[in-house]
Amino acid sequence: MTMQGRKTGLSVPALLLALLLTPSLGLVGCASTPESGHSGAANRANLTTPIWVTNPPVQEGMAYGVGSIEALGDETAAVRRAGELARLDLVSQLRVTVSGSVLQDSSEYRSSGEETRVQQSMRLLARSQVPEVELDELRIADSDVYNGYAYALAELDRDAAASRMRRGIAEIDEQLEAYRLLADSGVSGPVLERLRELLPAVQLFAKRDAIAAKMALVSRDHHAPAADTDLVLLQQRIYDLIGEVRVVLVCRDNGARAVESSVLEALTRQGMKVASSGSGDLFFELDVESDSQLTQGSYYAFLNTRIIIRDNNGRALSSLSVRARGVSGIESVARQKAAEAVANRLGDELAKTLTERLR
Repeated sequence: MTMQGRKTGLSVPALLLALLLTPSLGLVGCASTPESGHSGAANRANLTTPIWVTNPPVQEGMAYGVGSIEALGDETAAVRRAGELARLDLVSQLRVTVSGSVLQDSSEYRSSGEETRVQQSMRLLARSQVPEVELDELRIADSDVYNGYAYALAELDRDAAASRMRRGIAEIDEQLEAYRLLADSGVSGPVLERLRELLPAVQLFAKRDAIAAKMALVSRDHHAPAADTDLVLLQQRIYDLIGEVRVVLVCRDNGARAVESSVLEALTRQGMKVASSGSGDLFFELDVESDSQLTQGSYYAFLNTRIIIRDNNGRALSSLSVRARGVSGIESVARQKAAEAVANRLGDELAKTLTERLR
C-alpha cells in the first residue's frame, strides 16, 4: 500500500474521493453546453426589448410608430402584423396633431349656397372612387422578436412624402386648368352636353382633395396648397350646371300617378328643377305598385317602384328597382314618407348617372 501510494502520489482515501468526484465533473461540463438549434432562442429570451419600443427615435422631418404583438407560433407572421400595427400607430400620431379644420375638403371650393342632394351625392360618389393615397415613403426601419413578442418600428420621411404629394397636386391643377379654359371658351348648347365636357373635372377635384388631405396630415406645417381662385370658380360653375338640369317625371301607371305629387315635392326640396310634363334634359319614368298594412296601430306603406332614366333622345341611361317603405300612425303620411324615400333614391341615381354614365 505504501508503494502504491508513492506511485500515484495519492493516498487511498484521496484516490477514492477523486474517483467519486469524476462523474459529477463530467455532468457539470455537459450541462454547461447549449443544445444544438436552441442557443438563439435561449439567448434571445434573455435579451431586453429594443430601446425604441419605449423611446422611439426623434429626428427632424421624420415620424415614427411602434407596433407589438404576442408571437404565437409563426414568428414571421407576428413580425408582419407588428409592422402593420406600427404603421397604424405612426398615422394615428399624425392625426392627433392635425386639427379637423386643416384638412382640405371640397367644401372649400363651393360657394356659401346650400348644396343640393344631387351635388352632394356626386361629390361623395366621386370621392369614393378615388383610390387611397399611399404613403410610399413609410417603411419598417427595424423589427424582431424578443421574449415571445414581435416588435416593429415604422419610419416616415415626412418631407419626401409632402414633396411628392405637392408634385401630384400641381399635375392635377394643370389638368384642371385645361377644363377651366374649356369652360371659359363659351361652350354653348344643351346643359347635358356642356356637363359632358366638364364632368371629368369633378373626379379630378376629388383626387386633389384626397392628396391635399393626406399632405396636410404628413407635412410638418400640416398644410397643402390651396386651389387657385379660378379653379374654385370652375368647380362652382360645374355644380351650377348640375343645378340647371331639368327633369321631367313620367308616371306610367296609376300607382305612379297616385304618388306623383309627393315625389315631385320631395325632388323639388332636394333642389331639382322638376316638372310633370314638358321638355327636359332627363326623364324619370316610374311604374309603381303600392301596398299598405296596419300593424299595432301603425300604417306601413310600401312602394315597389321601377325607374328608368332617359336622356332627351330617349336613350336609357339607368334603370333600377326600389322598394320604399314609410311608417306612420296616419296612412297618407306613411305613403308620403315612402314617396320621399323613392325621391331620395332618384336623386342618388341621378348623381350616379351624371358621374358614371354621362361621360
